[in-house]
Amino acid sequence: MKETEWCVFVREYSALPGLQRAGAVRYALAQQGTQLCLTAQRFDAAGRAEGGAACCPLTGVERPAAERLLRYLYENSVEPAAMRDVVADCLDAALQPAGSR
Repeated sequence: MKETEWCVFVREYSALPGLQRAGAVRYALAQQGTQLCLTAQRFDAAGRAEGGAACCPLTGVERPAAERLLRYLYENSVEPAAMRDVVADCLDAALQPAGSR
């Protein structure tokens, strides 16, 4: 299946001895067939992928909202392993009536 990426953000991390390793997390919004999908993947300092890419298919979400979700993931340094839960929480909050938030 053909995949088209529209937006990509890369969060880089420097090596801080005793605190964190150098590397990066790549966040992307892609279209797979007719469905939008958010992906996130961690890379080591040499650019090698660490683990599989987390993919979060979006149902009933328009592209502008998907782009905002992608930027939110990037700006908040959401780990790939937590992406699905964070996206689900964001979508649940967006669907709540304005007075109940």
